[in-house]
Amino acid sequence: MKSRAIIILTALFGVFLLVWGRSCSGGIGDDPSTAETEILSVLSSRGMNEDALISRQEDYHNNNGKRGKTVVYIFTAPEGFNAEGIERSFKISLKKTHGVSYCGKVFVPSEKGGAGGADKYTFCKAKEPILEIHIKRPVKTDIPREQPTMAAAGAEVPRGAGRLAIVIDDIGYTDKNLEAIAGIGVPITLAVLPDTPKAKESADLAVSRGLEVILHLPMEPESSSEKLEKNTVKVSMPSEEVKRIVADALGKVPWASGVSNHQGSKATSSESTMKALMSELNARGMFFLDSMTTSRSVSGKAAEATGVKMVKRDIFLDNSNDEVHIAGQLDKASKMVLEGKDIIAIGHDRAATIKVLAHKVPSMKKRGVRFVGLSSMVEVQ
Repeated sequence: MKSRAIIILTALFGVFLLVWGRSCSGGIGDDPSTAETEILSVLSSRGMNEDALISRQEDYHNNNGKRGKTVVYIFTAPEGFNAEGIERSFKISLKKTHGVSYCGKVFVPSEKGGAGGADKYTFCKAKEPILEIHIKRPVKTDIPREQPTMAAAGAEVPRGAGRLAIVIDDIGYTDKNLEAIAGIGVPITLAVLPDTPKAKESADLAVSRGLEVILHLPMEPESSSEKLEKNTVKVSMPSEEVKRIVADALGKVPWASGVSNHQGSKATSSESTMKALMSELNARGMFFLDSMTTSRSVSGKAAEATGVKMVKRDIFLDNSNDEVHIAGQLDKASKMVLEGKDIIAIGHDRAATIKVLAHKVPSMKKRGVRFVGLSSMVEVQ
């Protein structure tokens, strides 16, 4: 009886969307509601019902003398919402429409610059955006979502000071450190390995705690003695295989706003490999963080050629697992930030790293260090 009731409710919501779509002036394409209804049906199948809808609006614009319109839906992700594989579902559903295609996903940071933000999915016809679906990321309200003002922290932001984005790599083998990371109380970005036991759970938990998530993509290193992760991108792979691996990996890490390389000293030095990766990111509206595991990286050249936004790591926090060393690296990062530089620091999912961060961050904030999520660094590129 319960399953039958769910089927009936889903069907009723589908009818609601169809009627609503037709009643709203100016739908999409030749049929005013076909593509719109198909996409909303995908969301409905994942629990995104009318209670999650914040607004629907129509944005009009001119492009080369032609008047166009983009329909924009804004949702709040309901509890338990699963975005895994949703892009593939969008593409499949659009096979029923004429001329409408999926154009990719991009992360839109919170207007206030704190935690949260939204994933924006765009759909096009003749390369023009006609539909946008914004899904606001859930944020747990009992975790500080924004850095307190410097006045509240007892310090002033030095004039001309930069910003610090901290990325924690190798998330996914365990989720035991996630609550401690969230408890640090500043924006931190987690780089999640896709084929790990806790990849999806870690990404979901991180976003619920107000942390940003990126995919930590395994890529081939120079040394043949290094242990490779499952589904590592290799330079011997054809472009389509590289794109397939990236697409599959993103399906395993929901909420990812960008991609970084795990290992990858050999892969990031290969123009063909990096162009294949960047073209897939461009299609999805995602950015790339180069961990800079080699000085021979061609990621910048590949990103420029494909129109992908990218940033580079400035400092590693924990090449040594020694707490004194980690603290010294944080001091070094703080000094550069207070001198006016934007710095991206990468650490790893280790007890020593998390312990030192928890100890050092309060004093860094008092000195005027401003912490931001990685996407904030990308937006100014």
